[in-house]
Amino acid sequence: MGSHGACDSFWVSKMRAAKSESKIGAFGTAILATCLWGLSGTVAQILFQKYHFPPEGLVTLRLFIASALLFLWFKPEWPRAHSKQMIIFGVFGILPSQLFYFLAINYSNVAVATLLQLLFLPIVATYEILVHVYKFTLWHLAAIALAMIGTVFLVINGQTLELHITLLGFVFGTLCAVAAAYYTLASRSLTKVYSSWTVTSWGFLIAGVFSLPVGTASLLHEKFSITILALVLFVAFFGTLLAYGLYVRSLQRLTGTEASIAATGEPIMASVTSYLLLGVLLSPFQYLGGGLILIAMFLLRNVIKRTRI
Repeated sequence: MGSHGACDSFWVSKMRAAKSESKIGAFGTAILATCLWGLSGTVAQILFQKYHFPPEGLVTLRLFIASALLFLWFKPEWPRAHSKQMIIFGVFGILPSQLFYFLAINYSNVAVATLLQLLFLPIVATYEILVHVYKFTLWHLAAIALAMIGTVFLVINGQTLELHITLLGFVFGTLCAVAAAYYTLASRSLTKVYSSWTVTSWGFLIAGVFSLPVGTASLLHEKFSITILALVLFVAFFGTLLAYGLYVRSLQRLTGTEASIAATGEPIMASVTSYLLLGVLLSPFQYLGGGLILIAMFLLRNVIKRTRI
């Protein structure tokens, strides 16, 4: 009995270690994805600010370019058993999360847009508490409150109480957070049945089709140069195909909250690259607000490790 017990204990510990390593790898994959989002967000701001490229047109182009490459490579079959769910995922998950993000960048800047987008983590965490994925604690409340305070500092000048950013920048950034929360939760259920690339491919194509009317209209009088094409392709490949594919892949082993915590890498990358490439600096109050949001994200990460049911 003793030897069998020791053997069982050994294999249990090995399995736990392998599971832990697998989760660490998935978390690293999610971080890489969000860093690519942050970098592509800066490239998108260059397109909007320097070349006056329309955000709606960029959304349509990135979705169709990325989905075309995915279909050529993976040739995914249509998920007949989940047709309705896939269409809803593309229309209400991928499309608004991308469109609102670019509009938030256009009306503010990439650093502010990515920080506002991070509010999707408290939304996801609240939902998963309500459906009993996690036990609610006062630490959850503290983290969410900290994120809200950080948002106030991010968008409102603490001395004059005026908006640091345009109202449209704030509205689109908040809507992006809501869409990203839905995207994170909806994609998890789909990736339990289909591969991450199948979900990403069809989600992009569906979103691209529904973006056509507005996107095409915005591009009718656009003049394309080699530089603009290169920047669009960068956003389409690195910031769309690769980033979304890696992020959805990470959701196969992470909960929605765990994966969304990795999104803290996006505003850091966006802030650094927007400063280096565009010279964009935030005010001290905005950096304070951004810092509080990031602290809230890490606090939530530590809390969910202890409260998962």
